[in-house]
Amino acid sequence: MPKGKVFAYARTSSKTNAKNPFGSRKRQIDSALAAAGATKKTPVELVCDVICGTLPLPQRSTFTNLLEKASKTKQKKVYVGESRAVARNYDLSDELYKMGKKLGVTIVAADAPGLFDHNPGPLQVFQRRVDFARTELEKDLTVLRLGQSRDAELKTQGRAKEVAALKRKKAKLSPQKITFEGKAKLVGRRSTLEKKGKLTNKQVAEAKKAIKGQRKGRVRLAGHGRQALRRAQVRDSFARLGAAHRQRI
Repeated sequence: MPKGKVFAYARTSSKTNAKNPFGSRKRQIDSALAAAGATKKTPVELVCDVICGTLPLPQRSTFTNLLEKASKTKQKKVYVGESRAVARNYDLSDELYKMGKKLGVTIVAADAPGLFDHNPGPLQVFQRRVDFARTELEKDLTVLRLGQSRDAELKTQGRAKEVAALKRKKAKLSPQKITFEGKAKLVGRRSTLEKKGKLTNKQVAEAKKAIKGQRKGRVRLAGHGRQALRRAQVRDSFARLGAAHRQRI
């Protein structure tokens, strides 16, 4: 059981993680208190900081103030749940280590207890430098993956917009149906059936001729257009029958 007050520090980079009761914040606190050997009766000053781990030293006032408070006690230690809670940048981690050494305060990481030792051997110095570099590398890789995911999502959205625009463009160029009072296009070119109103006998004949000569596409007569064509065909049949009857007489 530690003598005196225990100073513990936890850091998250987002408010979402800080508010999550089962997130990294709770894990860091539990690890730090376990490393300190604290019990329910142990006085604890716990600081939970929501800040980016790569900000420069002047903006890390919460952690530096905690180091100064711990320097005025007998224990002179600050416990953290993991080494990367101190910083996510090599230079900043080294600056905080030197500041703690200057104040006589040892930073104790639960995952690497001897990492911030003030009198390290050659192996400990090497291990500390490697750990600081590893922490920065993990941060850089995380930022890179997030950037690649964001770019891929934007690229997918861009492709979806291009496909939608292409579909709209094709829909505008597609042949239209001939209706009673509508417009007609034969393979993308305007036909003579562009006028509004009823179809005349001449227009019906032209439409029939165009349909017979059409090879690469099909023009459909919709609605009243079909009815008008049928009526014209019936009139032509009766006219031919009448002419034949008059010739016989």
